[in-house]
Amino acid sequence: MAFQRVGYVSCLLILALALRPAEAQKIEVGASAGAKGDRKDVLLVYGEEFAFSVKEPHGWKGDIEAAKKYEANIVFLPEAAESRSADVTIRLRVNPKVDENTAADLEADRSAYRQEYQKVQFGELRIRHPQYRTFSELFFQPGTFYEYVAYLNPGPKYKVTLSVAMSKARLAATESELEAYKAVLGSVRVISDSLHVIEKSGNQLH
Repeated sequence: MAFQRVGYVSCLLILALALRPAEAQKIEVGASAGAKGDRKDVLLVYGEEFAFSVKEPHGWKGDIEAAKKYEANIVFLPEAAESRSADVTIRLRVNPKVDENTAADLEADRSAYRQEYQKVQFGELRIRHPQYRTFSELFFQPGTFYEYVAYLNPGPKYKVTLSVAMSKARLAATESELEAYKAVLGSVRVISDSLHVIEKSGNQLH
């Protein structure tokens, strides 16, 4: 199957990207030991052609059913009333990889936003995954929206990329919201792009 390069699907601008089958998607909860021995939730999200793990930030809940309306594989929703009132969401999605030129996916987003929002501005987004090549940028229109967008390329070994985005209405993200976004982006790990090679050992993720 051939895939056409298109940009990220945000809650502000819906683009025609094929999502990995959501109806086959499942989620399991495991645990990993923190640096001080505390237990932190780790979510394993998988479908017909993908599997990835990601940590759930403190004060946020991962939801795969709600993610469907955002064309994502999982969405993290804040518990804080202030963030909920500003429609803040963190969305993570698996994308079919066209090639290793992941920067072109971000450029496709820029073009789409320029067409849809004549006053859109672009800013630097200093965020990096500890292992994967990261391409990130802030799209914003003051008083209207702020969209934090990043693409992760796990390398030639995998036939997928990952999109991690956070949206907020009207105002820029707070420090705590940005910390949650960074936590999601930094913790995600591609396990496989084929369920046939996944080996399960209970529900403990290491």
